[in-house]
Amino acid sequence: MPRGIPNRTRTEDQPESPRVTHERAQRRRRDDATLDRVQSRKLSLPDEYANDRDHFYYWANDENNRVHHLTTYDDYDPAPAVRNSDQTVRRLVGTKENGDPLYAVLLRKPMEYHRQDQRKREQLLLDEERSRVEAPPVDPSNPQAREHTYVVPGSSIKRGAYSP
Repeated sequence: MPRGIPNRTRTEDQPESPRVTHERAQRRRRDDATLDRVQSRKLSLPDEYANDRDHFYYWANDENNRVHHLTTYDDYDPAPAVRNSDQTVRRLVGTKENGDPLYAVLLRKPMEYHRQDQRKREQLLLDEERSRVEAPPVDPSNPQAREHTYVVPGSSIKRGAYSP
């Protein structure tokens, strides 16, 4: 220490001032502004859109022409920025392979279209599941069926009502 400047460091026998204790505790506390941890994430829905029940919102990375594809061939539109309606809402989410910034763009779709798409997707999954379960029975004597399936000789699994 240079001469003439008193040593202001706290020693073991000196108590910590109440102000320092309070400041240290405040720095350590987490931000309790919102208890919903989803709101603190990078890609949570901005508060301006939280009460909009007429649209489904979706973040899409702006790479490989994805945003253009969703807005041209699907029912999505870029969500307009509330403060500046000429811009879209986007967030920096990473870096592309060439070093350029990678942005996620907030898109929206009318809720009725979203529900229709969900019903179609669920129906496709149900149809696929049914086709697996309700496949036509395999005739083990058919040579073509034997090429593509395996049936245990003497198998007693049958379709229809149980008959002992």
